Amino acid sequence: MAACIGCGKLEVMIVAPPRPLPAVHVRALTAEDAPLLRRWAIAPEPFLRVEDLLACAEVPGAVTLVGLDAKGRLVAVLQSVPAGCAGDGMRSVSLLVHPGRRRRGFGRATLLAALDEPRVTGSALLAVVDRENTASLRCFEACGFVTDARATSRHYEVLVRRSGVRPKPYLATASVAR
Repeated sequence: MAACIGCGKLEVMIVAPPRPLPAVHVRALTAEDAPLLRRWAIAPEPFLRVEDLLACAEVPGAVTLVGLDAKGRLVAVLQSVPAGCAGDGMRSVSLLVHPGRRRRGFGRATLLAALDEPRVTGSALLAVVDRENTASLRCFEACGFVTDARATSRHYEVLVRRSGVRPKPYLATASVAR
């Protein structure tokens, strides 16, 4: 509730509880996934491209996971690659959600499931996000990432998540294939 002192009115703001995230199963990227991911390229991303994700899957130490919905459809792809100085444990993470599945919680559910995978996390995770991509910024922030003002520019934000940081308490149903 908020009171307006000047006019004496009382305003009530109702905040809806966060909706539960969709069920997502996470597994490693396979060769059979590549053609489907290439079809996503018809909706080009300004900052992250499917071809870049596929090329980076070949980088030593890279972990590329796909998120599948309850019907087994590929809804997101997440990649974690070594970043920073050798041996410091820092990893860079990228997330791409199917254009038709955006703003429905699939990205957040995939990211939360991947954070349970030891191969994805390190001493810190780094995400570089286009400043205009507010949905992606909110997704990473909800999963425990914070903006690193020292590395942020006018075109993108750098978000960091230290190991041991717990994500905000959103409901999620997710699993990781081992």
